Amino acid sequence: MKTTMKFYLSIFALGLFFVACDKSDDTEDKTDGEDIEEVTIVEIWKSTASIMEEASDFNNDGTKNTDFNKEVEGIPQGTITLKSDGTGTTSSLGVLYIVYSEEEDAYETIYEPAKESEAEVEIVWTKDGDKRILKYNADTDQSYTQTGVVSGTTLEISSALPIFMHNTEEDVYEFYEEKQISWFYGKEDVQ
Repeated sequence: MKTTMKFYLSIFALGLFFVACDKSDDTEDKTDGEDIEEVTIVEIWKSTASIMEEASDFNNDGTKNTDFNKEVEGIPQGTITLKSDGTGTTSSLGVLYIVYSEEEDAYETIYEPAKESEAEVEIVWTKDGDKRILKYNADTDQSYTQTGVVSGTTLEISSALPIFMHNTEEDVYEFYEEKQISWFYGKEDVQ
């Protein structure tokens, strides 16, 4: 009797397995009777320019410029990709420190490119009219938000660019000032 019962339970469990497999195959594109919306790329933005509100001479060549890319060379251009499910990615360009020396009245730029494993940063985004609200590191306690404004095929994100001073006595970098900068992106065609 015990053997027969085990046999029937085994057949019953095997039948449930096939029913479960069969059911999941039938509902591959449906959840609770509704179609699953395919996640697609909604917008792609590629960096085109970085303009400072105030001209600076970060490269110490004697000429002040508002074009950040002419003052700090070697920074790769970034891309922002926004998906239909409210997620997306942005290129991680690495870390840039701009350090001012009062003694020398000169700037030093220290750039550390992103590691290959950190080349993209996950974002969460929302749309509010002509604004794109981008939240970086959304699942961490170090999240921050930037708001970009769309005008035609251009996205402009304005932010503050921090400048530091090296306190040589304590060997620490301290905040010195900030400069306003606008990062411009051109809209790419989505395939």
